[in-house]
Amino acid sequence: MDKFAAAGFKTIPATNLKPPIIEGVTAAYECKVVGELVCGDHTLFNGEIVAIHGDPQKPKHIYSVHYRKLVSIDWQGEADFNLEYK
Repeated sequence: MDKFAAAGFKTIPATNLKPPIIEGVTAAYECKVVGELVCGDHTLFNGEIVAIHGDPQKPKHIYSVHYRKLVSIDWQGEADFNLEYK
């Protein structure tokens, strides 16, 4: 199943890596894997950001982490991890 097509996403080419970027996102990071650590039945991947993309018309994207913490990311790659969740 093509999940991108099913969700109606349109893509644009990345500049440094093969996977595409979803068109219209607030912020997208191209990352290359520089290390990995196997932790039981999970693998943690360590990445290096090689490019940042986004839409300057969408100044910030705010999302929650487990509904306990808010984080904002802007289209230039700036993040604020100190937002209060109310």
